[in-house]
Amino acid sequence: MDIPLKKITLFFSILIATILIGCGATPGISTGSKEPDKNFPSYHYQDAEGNLYDITSQKFIYTPVSATNTIDGITDEGLYMELNISLNEYAKIAAACEAQLQRNQNPLTERSPDIPLPFLRRKGDNTPKKINIDYTAVNALNFILEPFLDE
Repeated sequence: MDIPLKKITLFFSILIATILIGCGATPGISTGSKEPDKNFPSYHYQDAEGNLYDITSQKFIYTPVSATNTIDGITDEGLYMELNISLNEYAKIAAACEAQLQRNQNPLTERSPDIPLPFLRRKGDNTPKKINIDYTAVNALNFILEPFLDE
């Protein structure tokens, strides 16, 4: 009983494809982005210049107010940026955000009306929260977020 090599190859190809499709995998199709984990809150931060930062367990998104108005004054960092981040990077950012959400913020006085009011918002867990933050909080968050803009 001599079985040709083509029949053996065909049999194993069909077997592997059946196993992959049976477990939910679709050969040749993959998606580059996954939804953020619903167990982790997301954070939305607006700095004192009006730049926006959205942080999820998988993404860091930076939306500058303009090309010349960034947190450190470097004009070449005034571009929209979306980065994949690790869970460790997310944990570091989330810890900094939580520290500011728990801290008593000083009211911002003597502020020019054309300067946006910085704020921090947590959403996606049982206790969403949005607060206006002071310049101490802005400096602390910018210190954590600035290295991501260098990437």
